[in-house]
Amino acid sequence: MSGSSSCGSSSFSADHAVFAPRHTDIAQPNESTLTLGEDFSVVRWHPNRIQPYSGMIIHASKAFEKRFKCEVSGEGHVVLQTGRLDAWSGHFFRIGRISYILLMNDATLYALIIPAKGLTTFSAFLKVLLPLVSDLWKKHGGSFDTDNQSVIVLPRTNRSLIGSMNDAMNALRFHCKVSEFADTPFDLSHVEWRMNENPYKSLNYDHPNRLLQKPLGNAG
Repeated sequence: MSGSSSCGSSSFSADHAVFAPRHTDIAQPNESTLTLGEDFSVVRWHPNRIQPYSGMIIHASKAFEKRFKCEVSGEGHVVLQTGRLDAWSGHFFRIGRISYILLMNDATLYALIIPAKGLTTFSAFLKVLLPLVSDLWKKHGGSFDTDNQSVIVLPRTNRSLIGSMNDAMNALRFHCKVSEFADTPFDLSHVEWRMNENPYKSLNYDHPNRLLQKPLGNAG
């Protein structure tokens, strides 16, 4: 695919990495929707549209928006986050010279840590993210169709969840330091697993790995 892609509401095929302009409405009161032009730039923002939306939501930090050249409008609008299982909050950050993308599920606080090297467009990021979510859903008894997903990007506003993401980033920094001090290889997958076994106060001291299994297992 030639050219760069902007973040917003779009349909995505994992096999062909094709974006299609799409009008999408959010299902929660006071949330808003993006409408894309043919060049995938946001051309208008509709507040308070209340219609069903079935797809993935990414609540993006400023750093995430900048990394992927997102054009998320609606500054000043309050965007409600209600702990949806299909919603993730995303942040781009660095530890030393290494760049990472942290995705945290809004309902369960399950964290995915993705090395950001080589991921400079939103389409490239989705080609990595969607298979990870599919594998995660299957592991916990659910299903996720990577070939038929729509994705909308909205601003990140949930302070409690931002705090949980900061805790996750601090844990990752700690494990990096331990690995460096011990002169041992850094196993990102093991660190991610340990992070998702940690209990959170906001989850009534449950942990994301177990909590994610409940709705997905019931759905399966």
